[in-house]
Amino acid sequence: MSYLKRSITVLSIILLLVFSALAVADTNKPDLDKNSLIYSAMASDSLPAGDWDIDDNGQADALTDGLMFLRYAFGLSGVSLVNGLISSDSVHTTP
Repeated sequence: MSYLKRSITVLSIILLLVFSALAVADTNKPDLDKNSLIYSAMASDSLPAGDWDIDDNGQADALTDGLMFLRYAFGLSGVSLVNGLISSDSVHTTP
């Protein structure tokens, strides 16, 4: 399977999981409006921000952790995976 197909598969699985969580999030409220599911998913503890802290520097950041996830999803590894993304306060400073 090519890297592009693998990445698209990974991203579609992630989107499927996110939308599935939105569909089953706290639907027992009588005053359910169209934004309630989104707010419930954002406020839930089912996926803490620390789970997305890939470089382990104490915060999940889209410009470092998110970009590293996307690079990995597209098949990059080693130095090309972490080049320019690892900060000095990270636990993991080498590829």
